[in-house]
Amino acid sequence: MKKIYFLLMFVFLFAVNSTAQISGKFSGYMFGDYYYNVERDTGIANIPDVAIGGARDLNGFEFRRIYLTYDNEISSNFSARVRLEADQIASTSDGKIGVFIKDAYVVWKNVFEGSNLIFGMQPSPSFEVSESFWGFRFIEKTIMDLRGITPSRDIAIALRGRFDKEEKLRYWVMFGNGSGVRPETDKYKRFYSWLQYSPSKDFTFTLYADYNFRPKITSPIAPGTTVPNSDYTVTAFAGYANKDVYSFGIEAFQNFRENGFVENGQLKTLMKTGVSVSATYFFSKQYSLMGRYDYFNPAMNNDAVKRQRNLFITSFNYKPVDKLILSPNLIIETYQTTETGRVIKPSVTGRFTVNYTFL
Repeated sequence: MKKIYFLLMFVFLFAVNSTAQISGKFSGYMFGDYYYNVERDTGIANIPDVAIGGARDLNGFEFRRIYLTYDNEISSNFSARVRLEADQIASTSDGKIGVFIKDAYVVWKNVFEGSNLIFGMQPSPSFEVSESFWGFRFIEKTIMDLRGITPSRDIAIALRGRFDKEEKLRYWVMFGNGSGVRPETDKYKRFYSWLQYSPSKDFTFTLYADYNFRPKITSPIAPGTTVPNSDYTVTAFAGYANKDVYSFGIEAFQNFRENGFVENGQLKTLMKTGVSVSATYFFSKQYSLMGRYDYFNPAMNNDAVKRQRNLFITSFNYKPVDKLILSPNLIIETYQTTETGRVIKPSVTGRFTVNYTFL
């Protein structure tokens, strides 16, 4: 932890001492809740593929995210960002809220006309557009992030830009470690690709695909031999928004793991699939109502595993000032009856969330 505190002090002092010579700025926000787990299955701790865990009647106050960001305009052609994140999941060895590096990258602007080259720890193309379009990350992650399908960050090199001056057609390719914000520990990498088409300011459509190179595994049906175990993901998102009136979005993905399970004595590719539909209605600039439904199946083509999950989210959002949102919300997750016939009680959590931009 001493290293983290030293890093925080270094970034702060660097920013303060450098503002006279360079163009840079701090920004930050936080969101947290008071939550109450209204309902849980007694065996929730041992149930796989759960989006909202914790015991029944567990309640309390929590910070789910705190961001501190420093952006530096090095020159007209170069910029850089360092971002720190703190949350309760990334706890320290003694159980305190942990701090880690979320972003640390440099951008070479217009490395050629209309395209930027980015190097370092940076966002991946996986769901950045769908997350920003939805606009309710303070309530919950988007489906691929929530289900751990792809990392939100990677240490990588990327090229991102446009095909036309109107920016209706954009692209994004990235080659990275595939290990998220963690240091690399093997030789295998991940390749990301993304295409966005926005025929108007109200409508956008994206296609995404990645290939995650993974080490071979020992065959469960032929001991002594190895077989591929890489995976790849494809997804599509479509969103339509009339600013401060209403918005609608739908995202669907499929993830494939080579030789992921055995069926009738044969190795087969395991397929995960998910669909997320969301809508928001604005009564005014201050008040809005949001609803979302997710379907997730981590073993779509394996009839021996019954793990379908349904997630329902609704929130009422009040924005008294530009930098503050207050949001009572409800999250419900239901579970498919298991292959042994066990009925799993749904998970129900109520929260009052505060989302605040402090810089």
